[in-house]
Amino acid sequence: MLRRLLAVTAAAALAVTGIGAAPTAAPAAAAGAVRLPTGEVVPVEHLDEVRAVFDGINDYRQAQVPPLPRLRFAPDLFALAQSWTDQMAATGSFVHRQEHWTLYPPGLTGGGEIIAARTGDNAAGLVQQWIDSPPHRSMMLGRNHSVMGVGIAFGRYLYGTTNFGTTPEGSTTPTFASIDDWLASGGEVSREDVVGALRDVGASAPDTIRVSGWAFDFTRRDLASSVTVTVDGTRSVTVDASARLWPWGAGEWREGHDFEVPVPGTPGAVHRVCVRAEDSFGAGQSESLGCRTVEMPIEAARLAGANRYETAVEVSRAYNDPAAVDTVYLATGERYPDALALAPAAAQEGSALLLTPQSALLDVVADELQRLTPDAVVIVGAQDSVSAEVEAQVAAALPGATLERLAGANRYETAVMIAREVFPHATTAYVASGRLFPDALSAAPVAAAADAPVLLTPAGSLPESVRAYLEESGIASTVVAGGEPSVSADVEAQLREVVGVAPQRIAGSDRYETNRLLAASAGVAGSPNVLLASGQNFPDALAGAAIAAGAGPLLLAGRLCVPDGTVAMIREQYRPEQLVVLGGEPTLSAASAALTRCG
Repeated sequence: MLRRLLAVTAAAALAVTGIGAAPTAAPAAAAGAVRLPTGEVVPVEHLDEVRAVFDGINDYRQAQVPPLPRLRFAPDLFALAQSWTDQMAATGSFVHRQEHWTLYPPGLTGGGEIIAARTGDNAAGLVQQWIDSPPHRSMMLGRNHSVMGVGIAFGRYLYGTTNFGTTPEGSTTPTFASIDDWLASGGEVSREDVVGALRDVGASAPDTIRVSGWAFDFTRRDLASSVTVTVDGTRSVTVDASARLWPWGAGEWREGHDFEVPVPGTPGAVHRVCVRAEDSFGAGQSESLGCRTVEMPIEAARLAGANRYETAVEVSRAYNDPAAVDTVYLATGERYPDALALAPAAAQEGSALLLTPQSALLDVVADELQRLTPDAVVIVGAQDSVSAEVEAQVAAALPGATLERLAGANRYETAVMIAREVFPHATTAYVASGRLFPDALSAAPVAAAADAPVLLTPAGSLPESVRAYLEESGIASTVVAGGEPSVSADVEAQLREVVGVAPQRIAGSDRYETNRLLAASAGVAGSPNVLLASGQNFPDALAGAAIAAGAGPLLLAGRLCVPDGTVAMIREQYRPEQLVVLGGEPTLSAASAALTRCG
């Protein structure tokens, strides 16, 4: 077959697979129709087949009675037909190009398009298929046509496209009596001849991106195409698309043109990966196969026991050095009110937090108390939260330790007692709902870092015990954690009245956004660790809040997924080396630990 340099434009579309012939009658060129852009110069390998179809259609026209005029060869229509035929062969599709008439160049009006596909390599058979189909035959015999362009390509089948057109009076569009006349004139149009697809981009390891796809260069059908993978526009890896990784079917030309390449990535980073297939004809010319964004996994360490009590022990074992602990706070793990204000106290230097059932001290908790050997154990809550039997068991486990109980008449008084004892010199207090746990727990690490207590309030009115504490203490400013459904504007006004300064309110649209805003208020510089706890189950989050001031920010997640904003905060702002997941999979699933986004 004769090989000549032609320049053909490329256009792309995906379609359903089929075989046969399909006609489309086209209206006149649409207003604003655009000329096909020029691309790279490449060889056309099937010139004999193009000639066979071109001559076959004209011979059939001449055989009519009376004979119809021969159609002239229009290079621009050849460009249009060839680019679409290449696309069908590359994708295994069989469908018309949508609105092909809008791509007709100035000087040509649309006249229709016919396509066909067949097994074997007899291009003249395409013409016979059109002759045997009345709609196609009518298109070929169109009396208004004056020019045509033929495209041929081999894929799973032999594909053919013919575009018909008319040259209006005064048109300067070049046309030729035959393909050979055109070749003799030296005229060229151009096209890109590399096709391919980016199949998958994903993280195969925390530091490895795996990129796969296929690429085929029409210029070098028997050789591997060169593919360049670029990460974040700065780091590139070039490989040959020479593998056979996916079954395309017997005889499919894409066999042996796959690629799969590992590329270095950064754990926890968000990388932009772009792939280009290099055109073998013309230095520096290539075809984009697309770009994808990949979120690299962050190493996750899960701290979890068989239940909430064991999880709190696991957290303590991981972060509390017995040599540094002098006080252990012990609270019920069965309900949250007494524990809500406890986290900032337990987060102070030299302190630790453990949980217990109301009625009996578990062996695993007793063992951890003995490992820590604190000088003092502070039981938080009345006996309906932590019984006298538990207190006796603690005394037996730590005979040398001092035991103290902090218990007010209600959760609000208990919070005030903690504030008085642990934060005697505080100048700022955080105020959160005493009936919903997420906002108070989210405020705890931030309050601990500011050496500030967390005070509790009902939604509608400030408790007298809290008011009295604010009046007597040195608190000069307050921060309300949560929106008005949790802490009303009336409470905000009462705080302003008592303290003399309007409180700052930190509130999001839900518990997760409030959690992020509170965490951000303490600064969002990079952190080697981020703690992830349940936003729906308080015990694990409580254990995390007690260590978050020193171990890393505490963020909340759902059981099955993590809110988009939380994932973005972790990846883009904190960029941790490790994610510490608090609680077992019934609380935070593997998907949440992998930072799977909600929605």
